[in-house]
Amino acid sequence: PADPMSRVCSVEESSVLGISVHYLSTVFLKEVEEEFGHSDCNYYEVNERMLASKKAKGAEVICPRDGAPGCSYVDAVHALESGNTDAANVMLSWSWQYSVRTVVRALVRWCTMEKRDPKKVFVWQCALCNNQFRVEASKASGEWESFETFKALFEKRMDHTSHVLSLMAPWDQPINITRIWCVFEKYVALDKGHKFDVIMPEEEDAKFQEALETTGMQPIWDLFFKVDIQKAQATAETDRRNILHLVDPDLPEDNLELYSNSCARINASVVYRLQQWFVKQALESIQQREEAGDPIPMKAYVNVAWLLSQQRKDEKTWGLVQPMYEKGVQAGRATNQENTTEFADLLCKLASFKQKNKVHAEAAELMTEAEMRFEKADARNTEEYADFLKCRALHLPRKLGTFKQKNKILTEAAELMTEAEMRFEKADARNTEEYADFLKCRALHLRFLGHYDEMTKQLHKAQEVLEKAGLQETRTYAGVLRYLGQCYRHTAPGKVMEYYENSKYYFEETKSTFSQGYASLLSDMALHIYRRHREGGTELFEQARRMFVALGLTQSAEYASIVDKFGKHYRYHHMLPEAYEKMKEASDLQVELRMGKTRNHAHVLADLASVEAALKKPEWEVTIALCLDLVDRLLEEEEKDTAEHDTLRRLKEKAESMLANKGDHGKGMRRSRNGPGNQGDNDQTSGKSTPRDKGKGRTWSWGT
Repeated sequence: PADPMSRVCSVEESSVLGISVHYLSTVFLKEVEEEFGHSDCNYYEVNERMLASKKAKGAEVICPRDGAPGCSYVDAVHALESGNTDAANVMLSWSWQYSVRTVVRALVRWCTMEKRDPKKVFVWQCALCNNQFRVEASKASGEWESFETFKALFEKRMDHTSHVLSLMAPWDQPINITRIWCVFEKYVALDKGHKFDVIMPEEEDAKFQEALETTGMQPIWDLFFKVDIQKAQATAETDRRNILHLVDPDLPEDNLELYSNSCARINASVVYRLQQWFVKQALESIQQREEAGDPIPMKAYVNVAWLLSQQRKDEKTWGLVQPMYEKGVQAGRATNQENTTEFADLLCKLASFKQKNKVHAEAAELMTEAEMRFEKADARNTEEYADFLKCRALHLPRKLGTFKQKNKILTEAAELMTEAEMRFEKADARNTEEYADFLKCRALHLRFLGHYDEMTKQLHKAQEVLEKAGLQETRTYAGVLRYLGQCYRHTAPGKVMEYYENSKYYFEETKSTFSQGYASLLSDMALHIYRRHREGGTELFEQARRMFVALGLTQSAEYASIVDKFGKHYRYHHMLPEAYEKMKEASDLQVELRMGKTRNHAHVLADLASVEAALKKPEWEVTIALCLDLVDRLLEEEEKDTAEHDTLRRLKEKAESMLANKGDHGKGMRRSRNGPGNQGDNDQTSGKSTPRDKGKGRTWSWGT
């Protein structure tokens, strides 16, 4: 045993004792190099020869935790070498597969970046701070420390430090996101509100910076979608089972990979925080180079803009996207890259963004220049040009003007879609996710034209493309399934929920539950439940509404639609004050969004008037008069003998009937349960199982 005059700490102190980054980067690193001749050994190797062997630093030192010889590395340093240990102020989330060199360099770099004194940063690192003599003895005897004890100590140390450092290496294939303890540590830190930082060694940061200027961040983004605590590995299988049951006590023992909402929330939380860190690093890199006056490639700006666009659309993040695209355009012009495919594609991206922000004139100018640049680059038989044509078609102002003007615009959009199809074919790109997304967009255009059968065919074609390419676990595939569900609402209601459930599954699998598409899906599911069963759906409507609020999308047509559907749901359940509140909100929002001259707004006004009349509000007559005036104007614009004209005519008849009956909303304004679109209420579902019933990884196909 060590000299009795050696420094001794209590059991409590020992349990949270950390070792300084300075000591790790000097003494410990030197010890490893002397033992192995290098520092690229992993911690399994270090443990065998330096932490749990007869020549380990703590082999003869009394352990303060149990009073027996043989202590942890940190306790040995504390007892034998003064000034290099103290209560840990950071906790390392990492994997034993990392090399000593990688871990130490990452910690040193973090201290440098954060301007922290390495002598005052004390790390709790399990390999060095747990007593590996006792761990190895437990392994040999088959008596592992109980999970409850291990969990209590883990939470105690995390709460004590309140700061977790997550080591990401290699930057594009990080080991620690595949380890269950690492994923769990990240989640607990975030859930408890502890500080959370990502660290990486300098050489990995250099590779990250290189990718930022060349290939982009798509590889790491795709990798994040695979973060799955239920598939993560553990050294001890009992740890894995215990952690999963801690997260979701209802998981069956014989099927721990069964879909779990609790596990999905953990995955989404961890992925979002890691993505935030990469965005922060990319922005800081651009800012530092701008301040230094260093030239920044066009590609770097484009990649950073792409990263920002993948984040949750809060005002701060979304406000940075356009400036990045604009700086990219400036960099491209400054380096004479105007007549390249990349520059033309960048102009298209910037135009699309401006179109979304309703800067239509500037967007049109950019689209015109993009067309010219594609032509000069001789790049019209490329996937990028095909995507450009799709964007042009989607951004045409379809709903403005008279019927003849609209018809001309719709014809132009259809021609652009046809040409885009031809360009995808010439580019040999009809087996890609981009082509499937084009087919989905084309289907939505066909829906606007009222060509529902052709819309369904296009969506099934997109589904087939994605399945053949093995791209089911993508947000595009989830969206295609959602729209297929919408297609069958009237022709085969029994199939609808099957498609919706499968769409929900793939949104969850791709960690895309915090997205507008997922929120809209919840609304679709709620509306289908309401239409088919007239019971349930309230919670789904509320989830969708909360999601739109969290996404900052309350000033959107989609949100207005959700609020309107929520109002209809309340009306059916005779909750008239609540129905009035929602319908009035939807109507006001549509006017604010300049949707006050649309068919949809006419229907909202009619529904609102019926509820106002039922509540005996005198303004119902004003509302129904506004509805009739709008319908008359819309009828003048629509060509006769079209589905749209018939719909408006029926709405007018019902509104006039309501007016004639002095506001009796029970006559003519409510759709019958057995009316058009509900004939299939007694249809049975197709009987096909969803992925949740049969497990994961299978290709799912449905016929038309």
